[in-house]
Amino acid sequence: MLAIEELAREGLPVIQGILDRFDIQAVAFAPHSVPRKTLFLKAYARFLSLKTPLISFQKVHVDGVAIAQKTLSKLSERIQNAKESIFLSDVKIPFERVLLIDDVLGSRSTLNEMTAKSKQKKSVKEIYAFAIVGSLKGSDVISEV
Repeated sequence: MLAIEELAREGLPVIQGILDRFDIQAVAFAPHSVPRKTLFLKAYARFLSLKTPLISFQKVHVDGVAIAQKTLSKLSERIQNAKESIFLSDVKIPFERVLLIDDVLGSRSTLNEMTAKSKQKKSVKEIYAFAIVGSLKGSDVISEV
């Protein structure tokens, strides 16, 4: 937990800068793919202690089986898995500008799906994203969804 707390302490000024610069009204953390003893993003969110309202996403396990994005090697599989398993928990989102936070940016399919589901809500106009670590290998950077 100490490492997560340290990452949150390091990331807080960057995240707060994004919130202030773009007048972000709500934040959503990527849902965890598989259950673990320590849920990284849940702990990270707790250590960040953001005052910004939270939007909730959930990962639905297909046929009762959790499929982590990182276990899928093909981009098409990751996109399909995200579409079928990531859902917005909030029925109504009264915010125009939202920041999505993920721990690892690989294929970008999780953030793309979160963006698509957020934009289905008519009030959401702008989506920003932040990831702690990422990879430029094998996928395009998000520009518009």
